[in-house]
Amino acid sequence: MKSDSFFLSKKIRPTLSRLNRIYKITYGLIVITGCIIFASQLEQPMHHKDYFFISGMAIIGFTFILYGLIGKKILADKIQIYIDNKKISIKKTLGVNISIPIGSITYIKFQPASIELSFIDYSKTYDLSILNEDEVKRMKEFLINYCSKHDITVE
Repeated sequence: MKSDSFFLSKKIRPTLSRLNRIYKITYGLIVITGCIIFASQLEQPMHHKDYFFISGMAIIGFTFILYGLIGKKILADKIQIYIDNKKISIKKTLGVNISIPIGSITYIKFQPASIELSFIDYSKTYDLSILNEDEVKRMKEFLINYCSKHDITVE
């Protein structure tokens, strides 16, 4: 017996854009340069609070440089897509949860990296570029079967 629901769960660690990577590396270099300048202007021997401040800022600078060199987000995003007879639910760990009532959909159009859902008074496109081809294919098959049962136009 086939189920009337669809569930997909995926963990991803997206890469940073080139501009964002350059920004992180530059920011880290500026912080470390500031630490060196600040340390060179202090009287010798350094006080404990100055030493901890400079050490902390240097660690932050090196962390930003590493973050820029690695080029991936620190935390993985967990994305869950759930479709049943009542709604389409897209949940992201660090993002906005999307809930779409499936009964009000009048038209579905599949595009290469997205899906366009038309309602009675408006249309909205959802990005599916985070999913691989097999996952998109499974989701399309489920939606086509659902739409054929419930008289929803599919393109």
